[in-house]
Amino acid sequence: MGYMIDGDYVPETFPRLHASLRIVSPALLSAAATLGTSNRESAEVDNVIKMLYRAGVQRLSTHQIVKKHILPSLYSEKNGERYRDLMTEYVAFLMFHWQSSCPDCQLEKEQIINEVRVSAFCQCDS
Repeated sequence: MGYMIDGDYVPETFPRLHASLRIVSPALLSAAATLGTSNRESAEVDNVIKMLYRAGVQRLSTHQIVKKHILPSLYSEKNGERYRDLMTEYVAFLMFHWQSSCPDCQLEKEQIINEVRVSAFCQCDS
């Protein structure tokens, strides 16, 4: 159903989710790291990484994406019907993540389920 690399879903699997995240491609840093063979190039790569961190770029695990991006988005009323496809994709991502062996989810699963129950939106036909 989806493509995975090292246990993480690639952008093509959840395109709306990945479009809603502001992502610096890991390939950028990987490519820069392969260029950094000399001390000068290595220092430049380190400077780029430091600048990204200063700008607020963070490394997030899949679990952190759930906690810091998906759950807060589910709470936001502005995301209701207008972003139904995106919200559906968020819940699908969450369900796929729960099937992983994420140790944090094993500890926090009930809490996350309760948060989703409280914030879930549903438009039912009457």
